[in-house]
This record gives sequence, C-alpha cells and structure tokens, in this order.
Amino acid sequence: DLGLPEPGTMILESSPFVIQVAQDGEITVNPNIFPEVVASAGSGSDLNELKDRLRLIQYGHGNDVVVQLRVDEEVDYQRFVDVLNCLATQGIEKTAIVDLESDS
Repeated sequence: DLGLPEPGTMILESSPFVIQVAQDGEITVNPNIFPEVVASAGSGSDLNELKDRLRLIQYGHGNDVVVQLRVDEEVDYQRFVDVLNCLATQGIEKTAIVDLESDS
C-alpha cells in the first residue's frame, strides 16, 4: 500500500493572486513572480488595468479567486480604499490584507 489518497478526496489549493500597493501608491500584481505595474504612483491614478487583470484571473478561476493584498503601512488611505472598492466591484470576496513590513 502506497498510502495514496482516494480519487476525489484531495483538495488542490491555488496560490493567492498578489496585489501590492507601494508607499507611493503604485500597484503591482504578482510582484514576486512576473511583476506587472497596473497603476502608477499617486492616489488619483486610474485602476482600469487592475480591473482588467482581475477579470482575466476570474475568467480562469471563477469566483474562487483568492487575493492577497500587500499594502505598505504608509500608503495613502484613499488609495487603499480605492483598491478594496475595485476588488469588491469585481466580485472578489476572498481577500487577505498583509502589511508589507510584516511580510518581509
């Protein structure tokens, strides 16, 4: 007996989709794998690229998308709220918020 799990009993968990918000407001997706800046620095910059990226991720994963939001503790509060609102309007319900300082 090899001790293998029975078919259908193993649950595969996907890695979270990571969104990083830097101190200057720049937003990067998957910063540790293939970093892609989707919004430039500044609290007023557009989040359309982030919305597009979220749509693509949802297309592949449905409503089971898990987002890890890494936020610098010095980021403008409005920028943080804008990103949270973007996640909510895209229907992302599973979000973990991580302070960049504690994540290092």
